[in-house]
Amino acid sequence: MAFRNLDEVRRANKAQGLHFFDDLTIQFFNSRIESYLVDGHYFVTSERYDDTTPRLYTLRYAHDSGVIETVGEFQQYESVESAIESILEK
Repeated sequence: MAFRNLDEVRRANKAQGLHFFDDLTIQFFNSRIESYLVDGHYFVTSERYDDTTPRLYTLRYAHDSGVIETVGEFQQYESVESAIESILEK
């Protein structure tokens, strides 16, 4: 099954009792959703430790169950464009 959009991913994640998209989780990691949903499963987030560190980008995979997995390394990419390029190369 492929998701049609990130709202479906959010609902599936919440239905599993998971907290990836919760406001407190996003605030704790200083995280942002940086892309649209690609190929029904992939999206990009960014995280930043604090105001003095650079914002780096992480590729994510949404499993059909709603579980979110990091693809590759956490904060592997220096730009959202490079993270999206890696999705398109798959």
